[in-house]
Amino acid sequence: MRRAGSTYRRAFCPCSRQRSGGGCIDAHGRGPQAAKRGREHALGKHRGNSMGDNLYALEKLAEAVHELATHAGRVQERLAAAWLYLFRIAPDDVPEGELRSLFLAIKDDLAFEQPAGDEGRLIATLRGMSDDDASDIAVRIWRLHHELRERLGRLRD
Repeated sequence: MRRAGSTYRRAFCPCSRQRSGGGCIDAHGRGPQAAKRGREHALGKHRGNSMGDNLYALEKLAEAVHELATHAGRVQERLAAAWLYLFRIAPDDVPEGELRSLFLAIKDDLAFEQPAGDEGRLIATLRGMSDDDASDIAVRIWRLHHELRERLGRLRD
């Protein structure tokens, strides 16, 4: 059950401006503009396709790739573990073009089945997925991470 108010936003803020305590600096910070930033945060208006957002996506992709490489179990189980990081990435966090299309295709491929009962789309999709299809998605997650890292590296130089 969702908690009302700012506690929910602080606990589950998906933005890239995280404090070490988990709250969003832009939306939950102090000062005269905090209330306005909070409203913008709730509406998703504070997110842009900035280098910071791209770095946030890269960080979450790195954690997803780590899960794919180190989590025990079948590829489907490792994809479920990687999903915990992938779902935190918003499409605007990934640069427009081929990389964003790849990211959206991965997310669609992981959650397209209609759930039965109280299971979620991810579990419903992975339950019926072959090992070959699961491996293909895992490779695309690695490819997205690699290409985003390369692109951001070129921007820094």
